[in-house]
Amino acid sequence: MTPDLVTSPREAGSNTNTVLLAVFVALVFSYFAMAAATRGRTLFVPELALDRAIPLEPAWMPVYISLWVFSFLPLVVVRGVARRGTILAYITTAIAAYVGFLMFPASAPRPDVVPGDGVLAWGLRTLYALDPPYNCFPSLHVAYSFLAAQSAYGAHRGFGVMALLWAVLVGISTLFIKQHYVADVVAGALLALAAYALVLGGRRLPRLHSARRAIAGSNDPARRDGHQTASKPAPANAAIAAANASGSRGVTPTS
Repeated sequence: MTPDLVTSPREAGSNTNTVLLAVFVALVFSYFAMAAATRGRTLFVPELALDRAIPLEPAWMPVYISLWVFSFLPLVVVRGVARRGTILAYITTAIAAYVGFLMFPASAPRPDVVPGDGVLAWGLRTLYALDPPYNCFPSLHVAYSFLAAQSAYGAHRGFGVMALLWAVLVGISTLFIKQHYVADVVAGALLALAAYALVLGGRRLPRLHSARRAIAGSNDPARRDGHQTASKPAPANAAIAAANASGSRGVTPTS
């Protein structure tokens, strides 16, 4: 006899998350296709006086590249159905950013030469060589950072506050290594806020301490078996009730 093949809700959700992650990874690698589509077009330059006042500082490189660890933070802190919504928010952010890249093609405010012989200066020159100087408005780097911070905040408020502060530092780093203009950074942060509100605005992400309570409850035999320990009468109360009942039956009222 062939057993029925039944997929549990947890397995179905896991499969859906895997498909969504594959879509997001495909979008990440489409970044270079967007840059190729921008090459040769008239470029938008949203430069402000503040952009010109900010000096080039390769020392901000470690903060900038930390995004590639920081942006995967939701995969660690967000669980259950909320993880699916978080991945959808990332997909929405990427698609919206790519539309922005095509509608407002912009170039990065990079200098012709990166001075210095240190490791950080070398790292910045390598970044310039690998990353096309396009795909700037909005800043996808900043958008992913703020989206990660919002997701972390939804799962754990204290951890999310620290993540939000780090997202602000990532945004500042893009200015000091001349990868983005101020307008790019602001647009990236707003994009993350909009995508999160659109996809997850009506859903409260489960907090970590709630998950701990759920785990503790599942380990309680009484809760697991569907019994409430409080519903069982205390032995002393049960004995008193039985004595009263027997006494009532043994006494015959007289007229």
